Amino acid sequence: MAAVGGVSVAALAFGTWSARRKLAHAEASRRDLERSLKVLEEERHVLDLIASGATLKEVLARLTLAVEAIVPEVTCCRRGEERKRGRRRGRPRSHNALYVDQTV
Repeated sequence: MAAVGGVSVAALAFGTWSARRKLAHAEASRRDLERSLKVLEEERHVLDLIASGATLKEVLARLTLAVEAIVPEVTCCRRGEERKRGRRRGRPRSHNALYVDQTV
């Protein structure tokens, strides 16, 4: 009788492990699908801007926002915006270590 109980516990444990693995796989697939949909949405916005005759500045601004929306851990900047803030062309500004780690 103890062997039957042990087999039942093992079967239950295996079933639980298998269900958790399938759930993790399904969640990963859902995240991938959401990201793909976000890429398509952002691509559509950029193409709509181009089709409507937007300026290069407007298109590049939308592209930087799109990249930040698709990859939240990335922060984009445009060189023209940096020059407006007084940064000299061609010279890197000093960054703290966290910023450098995130951009490399």
